[in-house]
Amino acid sequence: IEDAREVRFDPKTERVRAERVLRWDGLPLERTSDEPTDAEAAATLAKAALSVGLGRFLDASALEALQLRLRFARGFDASLPALDDAWLEALLVRLCEGRRSFAELADAGLWDWVLAEIGPARERLDRLAPEHVGIAGRASVPVRYEGERPFIESKLQDFFGMAEGPTIAEGRHRLLLHLLAPNGRAAQITDDLAGFWDGSYAEVRKALRGRYPKHDWSEDPKNAAPRRGRRT
Repeated sequence: IEDAREVRFDPKTERVRAERVLRWDGLPLERTSDEPTDAEAAATLAKAALSVGLGRFLDASALEALQLRLRFARGFDASLPALDDAWLEALLVRLCEGRRSFAELADAGLWDWVLAEIGPARERLDRLAPEHVGIAGRASVPVRYEGERPFIESKLQDFFGMAEGPTIAEGRHRLLLHLLAPNGRAAQITDDLAGFWDGSYAEVRKALRGRYPKHDWSEDPKNAAPRRGRRT
């Protein structure tokens, strides 16, 4: 007869449980509920939490956006935290200490711990990799950091009145601009707005004016007022 103790994660209740099991010849004869130790609960909960992923305990899209901003910003200031997956997983394991269920782990506020890690560097991050920038026709345009280069997108007319496009990284990096036609597709992608106005804009204007005659296609985009939608 073997008297063993088992600690496992119950996927139905999403909680760590412990049992004492009396076996004879490998067959269970009797099961008695037991309480896992803090160390057993933390190790078992951490293993289960890592298997389901970080997205179970925070907003995965917000985390990815933050990581992308940090990746870009660290190209200008390596002292900023990386918040890589290894660090996040180690944090998740630490938060399992003293907890026995996914509900308790969710209440631990993983996202708040992530933001706390940035701490005073948050202001520096916002200067190097802002979440939004302003342009002539819109006060706040989201900056997207996925892909090879950060970019913004907005209607072409929103850039009227601008000789140059906005920059980030304290003026050291020009944003890639997606200038959208009325159908929402990019009519031009450039990081040189002045060069576009002086160069190929005339051809783009000619083509789009023919398709969308009720929209504003200024002959002098650098000095025109930004206008959205159709002309009345």
